[in-house]
Amino acid sequence: MNIMSTTRVTPFPTLMRSLQNLSASESGLSAADSVSLTGAEDRGQAKDDIVSIIKMKDVPPADAPAQAAQAQAAQDSQAAPAQDTPPAPKTQITKAPISKEEKDCTIAIEYPQVSGGLSEESQKAINKTLESFVKKQISDFEEAVKENGPREGFGSSIEGGFNTSANNDRFISFTEGCSSYLAGCAHPNHELITFNFDAKTGSSLTFHDLFSLPDDEIDRSFLFRDNMQARREREKLILRTVSDYCIKDLIKQNEDRPDDAKIDESLIREVAAPEEGKFDLFALTDKGIVMDFYYCHAAGYGEVTIPYEALAEIIDPESVLENYARKDEKKPIDDGTAPEIVVDDDMIIIDDIKLDIRKR
Repeated sequence: MNIMSTTRVTPFPTLMRSLQNLSASESGLSAADSVSLTGAEDRGQAKDDIVSIIKMKDVPPADAPAQAAQAQAAQDSQAAPAQDTPPAPKTQITKAPISKEEKDCTIAIEYPQVSGGLSEESQKAINKTLESFVKKQISDFEEAVKENGPREGFGSSIEGGFNTSANNDRFISFTEGCSSYLAGCAHPNHELITFNFDAKTGSSLTFHDLFSLPDDEIDRSFLFRDNMQARREREKLILRTVSDYCIKDLIKQNEDRPDDAKIDESLIREVAAPEEGKFDLFALTDKGIVMDFYYCHAAGYGEVTIPYEALAEIIDPESVLENYARKDEKKPIDDGTAPEIVVDDDMIIIDDIKLDIRKR
């Protein structure tokens, strides 16, 4: 299984980038409890705080039972929603810890394992993917520590935890937040990694597993003898749809940043450009797709949640997001790239493509 197709991973020792978007507001922490993740002096506290944030994201508020009861009562009194959310399975998610304490290196990572509610094959596939990834992550770090060598008065460490983004009968999604420090470095490094699975098969999901457009969505696709060209046109339209939404949202978020923390708009347009690989770091939820974009170490990550209704036109009705795909009759999409067509007695010219129509 190609885990690299569903995660954004950087090899050690340059592994682990900023985890700024796991902010105090996300985790339920007050502004006073927010985490500073820069500077060598913060590395010890950062390691403790980052795992605490991950864990707190899974802890329901104290009044959660009462809120849940009220929400259920309100739901029962209303008609069924227009958009069906996949029912939650009886899948249990437990945390498997890996912990090592050595003289110059500390390792403490928890990763999820699933049980129940899935076929045996799906369960094994998901668990194997997660376990294999974390073990390789630790192995790579240990190799980096060895190459880095011992540093007097410093120790290396890696710590991480997972947050469950979705757990229903069609898809299961996790996000890992990981913090690492190599002895002697100026500051710790932080990284987000996402895992998305088809609950029925246990297979890892890529960006292109979720979206599609039939041939008739692009008027000129049938005119090309090379079907690969038509496919590329469809993929461009899908990428542009996602990119346009993300760039607009990130620019709006940037307007609310303090002047000394604003992101250059050119960087925003670069990280969310309609290009292959730009949207590999995503997590499925019951409400939409969370897209994460890495700016730089100082600025951290930008995050956009795209509601499924905004993607209904391009969601593959045979994918794990089938419940969110548009079900009414589709209309042709004008992508603004209609070709120039010239017809004469012997030839059809479509842009610079010539088709011979003489009788043979």
